[in-house]
Amino acid sequence: MYTFAPIPTEHVEHVGFFLVSIPAVLVWLFSLYHAKEEQLSVFRITVILAAFVGFAYSVSYVWTNQEPKVYANTKVVGILVGFVAEGYNESRTSGKTTKRVDVHNTYVEYSVNGQRALFPAQLGQTYPQQAVLYKN
Repeated sequence: MYTFAPIPTEHVEHVGFFLVSIPAVLVWLFSLYHAKEEQLSVFRITVILAAFVGFAYSVSYVWTNQEPKVYANTKVVGILVGFVAEGYNESRTSGKTTKRVDVHNTYVEYSVNGQRALFPAQLGQTYPQQAVLYKN
């Protein structure tokens, strides 16, 4: 894959763990508050919620690779070949109406070591004859 800009390092995120843990803690606090009124078994609720949080912790911190993903970002020179047009027809449904719509795309083609690299063309953007690209 080639890009015009280097791809930054992807660090490990633990959002899923917190998306499971915070609601579980809120449900647990709610069950503590209403335990005597509704004859709830706080122990059972605690065990069930702890199982969910433990599973989320295992997925987030134990079973997945904790190393950040670092891309090579090797600099290469691409030579502008030209532009490539693409068009196709697709059906789009809105409510009960179905329309056939023409879709048109334009791509910029660069040659990198004899291989093609296509990038979506932006309107009003000028593309250099030789561009520094990053191979990942």
